[in-house]
Amino acid sequence: MTLTIKNKNLDLPIDFSFTKIAHFRAIPAKGKLQPDSEHTINISFEPKNFGHYNTTMTLEILKGIYKIPITVGGNCTMSSNPAKKTRGPAAMSEDFSLSQNQTTDEDAHQTIRLETLRRRMPKEDPVLATMNEYDMEESKVQISQYLATKANKERATNFLKH
Repeated sequence: MTLTIKNKNLDLPIDFSFTKIAHFRAIPAKGKLQPDSEHTINISFEPKNFGHYNTTMTLEILKGIYKIPITVGGNCTMSSNPAKKTRGPAAMSEDFSLSQNQTTDEDAHQTIRLETLRRRMPKEDPVLATMNEYDMEESKVQISQYLATKANKERATNFLKH
């Protein structure tokens, strides 16, 4: 399915992103639309199981200020057969080789920073639960201010209760 979005504003760009939905993928999933321009988004159905799927994908504009529901659906009646791996007596030694995934020290530090940031944020918070890693990384200052405000409100509420 092809979807075209257009920024009719002549002065300001807008950010857009699609929510992640199982079995469906938007390409590109996020981006910036320049003033008075349009962009074509491809939404594809990529099932992992048999069945009929109907769900709603959300197009979020301006970091979630505007949310546009998009109903998507698909039906999977066939599976794609993955390549058969040779095992047993017919297998060669290279059939058992492990794939090596290496990371740099910078990747490891970045992962630790993101995990630390994620642990500090409560999962039950509806605002933070909808954010992905990219949005969290971009909005660290706003998230810190939001969490500080939320903590102050909780302290004030607890003070008034006691």
